[in-house]
Amino acid sequence: MKYYLIKQKSIKLALLNKLLNNKINYIINKYIMYTEDNDDSLPSIEVKDSNGTILNNGDSIHVIKDLKVKNSSMIIKRGTVFKNIKLTDNEEEIECKSMVLKTCFLKKK
Repeated sequence: MKYYLIKQKSIKLALLNKLLNNKINYIINKYIMYTEDNDDSLPSIEVKDSNGTILNNGDSIHVIKDLKVKNSSMIIKRGTVFKNIKLTDNEEEIECKSMVLKTCFLKKK
């Protein structure tokens, strides 16, 4: 009886290992195919300020209009300069100092 249970458990473990290995290989192959397909086809986003000037990571910008900050009583005054901006996935937004700002209210310095 013990031999039968041990044999049955070893068969189950062997099947489980085979299943896991197949699943891991499948995931690795899908990842490789995805990275090969999407390596050069990444869309390039052109982020432009209110004047149409292209913005890049690390640029300095200044605000052209007083802006109210959502969920806060703070106001960003006109002329405030933000340095070292970061671009986001959205071409109408940039990130700076843990805030996201719309590009229509910004001008490259």
